[in-house]
Amino acid sequence: MLKTPVVIFTSLSLLLSLSCAGDVKSRSCSDVRQAFTTKGFSLHNVPRQEISGEHLRVCSQDYTCCTSDMEDRLSQQSKLDFEKLVDENSRTIRTIFTSRHKKFDGKSQHYHPDRAYALFYWHNSEA
Repeated sequence: MLKTPVVIFTSLSLLLSLSCAGDVKSRSCSDVRQAFTTKGFSLHNVPRQEISGEHLRVCSQDYTCCTSDMEDRLSQQSKLDFEKLVDENSRTIRTIFTSRHKKFDGKSQHYHPDRAYALFYWHNSEA
């Protein structure tokens, strides 16, 4: 009767130790560390093993290879990348807008509202 619980306990502990051994490999952050370095960031705050992400805003809140510092750096880099793309892709339209704005300003300087609206002002000046 005592053999059954011992066998079950031994089987469970063996299974648990095997699953933990498998988790150690999957919990390595080497791929994330490599990707982070490829982006040009330092590995100073990149963990070697997964950590709890309950405090994170963007990354997974489970166990993760992401830290708050990494989130902040990636967020800043994303903002810079986005602004650069918008700047590059809007350059043509800004050039067109600027040149047409200058043409409009040139023409509007020759326009005298006192001549165009003189009659209107004259009629309403007594009001």
